[in-house]
Amino acid sequence: MLTLTDGAGEHLAQMLTVASEGTAIRLVALGKDLKMQLDSVKPGDTTFDHKGGTVLVLDEQTAGFLAGKTLDVTDTDGGPRLALL
Repeated sequence: MLTLTDGAGEHLAQMLTVASEGTAIRLVALGKDLKMQLDSVKPGDTTFDHKGGTVLVLDEQTAGFLAGKTLDVTDTDGGPRLALL
């Protein structure tokens, strides 16, 4: 299973401040790449919460692709970025 750090949870929550309630960020595996999009929780999704709200959702295929990985935040010259470790 993917591990979500507190920093990544906070970053995702900040990204969602402009989204409508009930919306989370969905990571979708496209081959070896990942795409982020706004979406709602669907049956069978793996969900990740931060401070009482769902911030990240993964479908079964993407959850399997990310098993054993950690989603964290790194500081870059362009600001904080999500990083898969």
